[in-house]
Amino acid sequence: MAKPVDVEQLIADKLSGNLSSNDAKMLDRLIASDPEIRNRWEEASQTLSLYQAANFADNIPVDRRFDDLLVRMKNTEPVGDGMQRRQPMQWLAIAAAVLLPVIAFSLWFGLRTDPDLLVRDSTTPDSVYVTFNNGRHVALDDSHPIQVGALTLAASEGKRHADAARLAVEPGDSRLTVWVPKAKTYRLELPDGSLVHLNAGSRLEFPSAFSDSTRVVFLEGEAFFDVQEDEDRPFSVATGDITVQVLGTSFNLQAYEAGAAQVALVKGKVRLEVVASGAQTELSPGMAAQLRPDGSLENTPFDAETVLGWQEGVYFFHNEPLEHIMTMVNRASGTEFIIANPQLTKLRFSGAFETAKPVSVLMHNLAGSSTLRYRITGNKVVLF
Repeated sequence: MAKPVDVEQLIADKLSGNLSSNDAKMLDRLIASDPEIRNRWEEASQTLSLYQAANFADNIPVDRRFDDLLVRMKNTEPVGDGMQRRQPMQWLAIAAAVLLPVIAFSLWFGLRTDPDLLVRDSTTPDSVYVTFNNGRHVALDDSHPIQVGALTLAASEGKRHADAARLAVEPGDSRLTVWVPKAKTYRLELPDGSLVHLNAGSRLEFPSAFSDSTRVVFLEGEAFFDVQEDEDRPFSVATGDITVQVLGTSFNLQAYEAGAAQVALVKGKVRLEVVASGAQTELSPGMAAQLRPDGSLENTPFDAETVLGWQEGVYFFHNEPLEHIMTMVNRASGTEFIIANPQLTKLRFSGAFETAKPVSVLMHNLAGSSTLRYRITGNKVVLF
């Protein structure tokens, strides 16, 4: 579109009955001509209908409903797709006039505009791929590994492929980044022989060849590392919050959310340092370190099945809030979740999601042990 159009505002006004005749005609044309806008309209309409059908709003104090709306508004972020996203203060005028419809719409819109759920979808393709310093993008396929010098992309069960396709090294290929989208995981072998298993929604940045003195990689997301021992070249993994230093060891590092990094050590020994506070700790096998909000590190024993189960396609959760579970399942399966009933955010569950089974199995189990209801349409689940 040549001129940015405030699609979310148009949809909100239409749902609340405040859309002018001219704007209604424009929105109708956009819905008819643009599949993405049509999907947004259908999702918003469905969410509002389910919200009203559930008939729970009358039992929620007005102050509570308004507080829920404010929380969602604070979480909205602008997304550069040619359409204007509603800013928090602008939503206040709408909320004052038509509170109930906008609460339902803001819950739909607020979840869709979570950076982890939307921005990644708009910038990351369905396939695993690698980018180079010179801007090259190469899709990766587990059945056709790529060899870049001493580096093997798509190592299978920790074995180097003798028949790996070779990718010519070009100027600017000194650093690589492997991107793993939702609903997929990926294994690779680093230049030193260390093995990495990347979880869904993760990226790993590293050099095509390590130096003679250090081995440093950068992780966003989650990965399991099996590090090749080399006393002369310490191995370090950096995230936005912590740095993990090792010689030769196996450990799991989760760093999806800022300020919530966790390291679980399987064997060997690691030293952790918090970037902001400088706090340090060392781990022994069977122990995990969790970054706390105050910048300290807390060491506790960890359950291997819970922490490492994702490598076998099993994601465990213990007394976790519903929103956290839906975020995890969205990342592991690519399924989109819309929470139409704000009271559901109070619910906590324990259980597991298996990627080998359809999401409907998980939803059936959650609904069977609580008051939530759901509707599945294609790759979307509405909870009410």
